[in-house]
Amino acid sequence: MPRVSVVTPTYNHGPYIRACLDSVLSQTFGDLEVVVVDDGSTDQTVEVVRTFKDPRVRLIRIEHTGLDHLADTYNRALGAATGEVVAILEGDDLWPPDKLASQVTAFDDSDVVLASGLTQEIDEDGSVIATVPSTLPSEDIRTNRPTGQASLGLLDVRHLTFTFPVSTLVRRAALEAIGGFQQKPYLPL
Repeated sequence: MPRVSVVTPTYNHGPYIRACLDSVLSQTFGDLEVVVVDDGSTDQTVEVVRTFKDPRVRLIRIEHTGLDHLADTYNRALGAATGEVVAILEGDDLWPPDKLASQVTAFDDSDVVLASGLTQEIDEDGSVIATVPSTLPSEDIRTNRPTGQASLGLLDVRHLTFTFPVSTLVRRAALEAIGGFQQKPYLPL
């Protein structure tokens, strides 16, 4: 059983999925699996994923349900995942090689349920366009000390949503305790 399960939802990510999966498989932390859930792509996404012969990469195909059912897609991956920690990497995103190594050690503390970091937006050449959030919340908010500070920080418009899926790891047991990934009917997130 790997320590980290990488959840990778895809839909028509053919131009990006190879770089996405390469970025996972070149992590300096290798105790992982990747569960790719393809939401009925009509481009070459599935064919590209199938070229990966690494047994840590698994592909699940579903009929296209779209962004309104994104939580269902994530939960399909969660149901197939076996790791203690769940990392999110959508099919058009990628990670630097030390991403997992720098975050997974936080889960050595049994009280930690989520770890996140900065997100960089890059262009097609790999040049950084922006770092998100541009204004970091306080140390108390970032470390959720005392407990509850992170929730309050998410409500502050200066750093609203200071964590993004691509930068997030979450303890599987915590996800399961709340019923898996959640989505409001009016939000395609």
